[in-house]
Amino acid sequence: MIEIASVIFPVFALIGLGYGLARAGVISNAGADGIMAFVFFLAAPCLLMRSLFEVSMASAFHPALMATFFLPLAAIFLSAYVLSRTFWKRPPGESVGIAFTSAFGNTVMLGFPIVLSAFGTDALSYAVGIVGLHGPVLYVVGITMMEAVRRDGAGLAAGAARTLREVSRNALLIGVVLGGLGNVFDVTPLPAILDTTTLFLAQAAVPAGLFAVGASLPRYRLRAELSLSAFACILQLLVQPALTFLLGRWIFGLDPLLVSIATLIAAMPLGLNGYIFAAYYRRSEGIAAGGIVLSNPISIITISFWLLVVNAV
Repeated sequence: MIEIASVIFPVFALIGLGYGLARAGVISNAGADGIMAFVFFLAAPCLLMRSLFEVSMASAFHPALMATFFLPLAAIFLSAYVLSRTFWKRPPGESVGIAFTSAFGNTVMLGFPIVLSAFGTDALSYAVGIVGLHGPVLYVVGITMMEAVRRDGAGLAAGAARTLREVSRNALLIGVVLGGLGNVFDVTPLPAILDTTTLFLAQAAVPAGLFAVGASLPRYRLRAELSLSAFACILQLLVQPALTFLLGRWIFGLDPLLVSIATLIAAMPLGLNGYIFAAYYRRSEGIAAGGIVLSNPISIITISFWLLVVNAV
C-alpha cells in the first residue's frame, strides 16, 4: 500500500493544488484553459514526439497491446450508445455524446504520469502508442457517428470532411507522426536549440497537465442527469479496465507489464475532451460535466484498486 500511495499521492497532490488555487480565485477559468491549451498543443505533443524518437516502433504499436486496449474501448462506446437509446430513451445525437463521454478517459494528463510513476521509463515505449492514438481514434468515431445520426447534421460527406479536418489538426497525433518519422529517419540527436526547447516542453507536460485538470474542475457541477453521469463513470472506471485486464491476461496472454500498462490507462477518470465534444455539438453537456466531477475523486480509490490488481499478476 505504501508503494501504491507513492504513485497516487504526487499525481493527485498536483490536481489538488490546481483545484485549491482555482477555488480560491487565484487561477481563473481563462488561466486554467491557457494551461490546458499549452499542454495539449505544445507540451504533450513534444512528450509523445520525443518518446517515439528512440523507442522500438514495434513496442510503441504492439498489435496485441493495441487490440487489448481498443477492443474494450469500442465495446464501451457501443454499449453506452445502445443503452442510452434503449434504456434511457435518449435521442441519437445525445446518445453519441454519452458514448463519447463514457469512452474518453484522461489518458494524456493522468494516464501517462500514473503509468510512468508506477512502472518507470520501461513503460514509456508501450504507453506512447496507446496515449497517442486514443484521442484521434475516438474523435474519428465520435464525429463521424454524430454527423451520421443527428437530425441537424450536414450528412455523411460533410461529416467525413469534418473528421479529416479535426484529426489532421490534432496536436497529439501530429506529435506521434513527427516522432514516428524521426524514428524511421533517425533524426537524433536534434540540433541543440531544438533539442533543449522540445525537452523543456516535454518535461512540463506532466506537472502542467495535472495542475490544469485540477484547476478546471471547479467550473463543473453535478447536474440533474446524475444517473447517466454515474453510468459513464462505472463504464470508464470499472468496466473498461476489467475488460482490458481480462483480454490482455487471458485472451492475448500479454507480458504482465503490458497488461498493467493497458489496464491502468483504461482506468483513468473521464476526460475534459468528453465535455468539449458534448459542448461543441450541444448534446449531453450536463452528463459530461457531471461525469468529470464524479469520476475524478472516485478514481483515487479505483486506480489504487487496479494498481493492486496488476501488481498481483
